[in-house]
Amino acid sequence: MKRIFIAIFVCALALAALASLPKATASPKAEDDFQLVQVADGVYAAIAKSGGLASGNAGFVIGDDGVVIFDTFFTPAAIEELIGEIQKLTNKPIKYAVNSHYHLDHTGGNQVLAARGIPIIAHDNVMQWQTVKNKRFLPAPEELQKRKADAEKQLSDTPAEQADRRAQLERQIRRLDAMMAIKLTNPTRTFSAGTMELKLGKRKVILATLPGHTGGDVFAFVPDAEAGEGIALGNDGVLYAATPSGITRFLPQKAKAQ
Repeated sequence: MKRIFIAIFVCALALAALASLPKATASPKAEDDFQLVQVADGVYAAIAKSGGLASGNAGFVIGDDGVVIFDTFFTPAAIEELIGEIQKLTNKPIKYAVNSHYHLDHTGGNQVLAARGIPIIAHDNVMQWQTVKNKRFLPAPEELQKRKADAEKQLSDTPAEQADRRAQLERQIRRLDAMMAIKLTNPTRTFSAGTMELKLGKRKVILATLPGHTGGDVFAFVPDAEAGEGIALGNDGVLYAATPSGITRFLPQKAKAQ
């Protein structure tokens, strides 16, 4: 009887110790970070969700023999999720990626595509600025580790009944982990003016420079989309119906997560 009591007591202690440990953060999921919105046949916007790992908007175009990704989000984890979503829609390879401008929330996933040997295309200025100016958006690894340790301490001190606060801290830890994985990576092909045509079989994606908000912006035009009017993807995932002669109407309702 005494042995049984001791065994029960030991088990109770073990269970209490396990309960006091901070819960592991949930596995990353694409739906936590962005929402896909189909804006035309084979043209999708990926609209970032607040507090997620994407931060900036992105998009992609599916053609007859390949895919173009437009912007690579803020973190490698988010672009990996986007690649996973693309693979659910098509088995065609990703042939190109485009950076609309240098800001880290549009280039932070470049390393993932570079590692896969996918050409990353941008304005000439992105080559100069991506690994230099983006340092202001990315704290040093030591600072990120400190922030993570502080968040983990707060999580361990937060009782289970404060579910909202625990969820907030778990998201914060997940974001810090994702930021620590970022390696500032330049585009591999650039141009300074005019246009560049990317072929996806019969479908074409035309890249062009524009003043934008950084002095090194590129937009993508898909001539055969939106009932022949075309779709233009600009910086921050802005979507337009357009013709080769100019933009004709803004599509805000298609660029918002529902």
